[in-house]
Amino acid sequence: MKTIELGYGAGAIADYPWHLDGTHPWNFEEAERARECLRALPELGIGMIDTAWRYGGGESETLVGQMLPLVELGGKKQFVVTKIPLGPVEQMQEKLAQSEGRLGRPPDALLVHDPDLQDWVELPKACKWLCGQQRIPFVGLSSEPSDELVRWYDLHPFTAIEFPCSVWDWRAERMMAHWMRHRKMMRIANRVLGGPMQSNRNLRRALGYIWDCREWVDVALVGTTKEAHLRECAGIFREMGDAV
Repeated sequence: MKTIELGYGAGAIADYPWHLDGTHPWNFEEAERARECLRALPELGIGMIDTAWRYGGGESETLVGQMLPLVELGGKKQFVVTKIPLGPVEQMQEKLAQSEGRLGRPPDALLVHDPDLQDWVELPKACKWLCGQQRIPFVGLSSEPSDELVRWYDLHPFTAIEFPCSVWDWRAERMMAHWMRHRKMMRIANRVLGGPMQSNRNLRRALGYIWDCREWVDVALVGTTKEAHLRECAGIFREMGDAV
């Protein structure tokens, strides 16, 4: 039976306020904590980082790009996902170039971030452009689950999808689980865990929910700037994997 990989959600980096408790903005101390989380990824067996052009106005991509050589030193290359906003193709090309500059290399997966699925002017052009990015093997949309999202995927040969999925948010299961189960693409579950440290019971509940979704989820993202939280999630995740 298919297992699930654990990924690091770098939306926790600089994307005020959800990476914290909402009481203070991103600062140097939080950046240092985020670096500690990134340094721990190889030890924890996490080989994927998910970031975006808009997180902190590029600060997340910049920090990830600075840390990648150290994280990958003597180990496995990280699979990097980034996301850019929908717009005219020329603007999307510029945003991608800026993202690549901050990351220090092209991403392994490129997604359009929360596109307007009712935009029948720019979105078809953007989809065609995305699918033509031959040097980026995984492309697609990052969006809320909906019938409209499914229709766009039925129209284009996308190779990746990202959607919110957690025990507190049942939309993916209600709307798209059956559809995703039979699609041959990378399926990334976002908003699984993040923010302040949660109780062990809640962590197990949330991660158990994701394990129950393993037939239609390939990667589950944990977003945090607290290394203890990240380690706890990774430990529980390994336990569940061993039990399958």
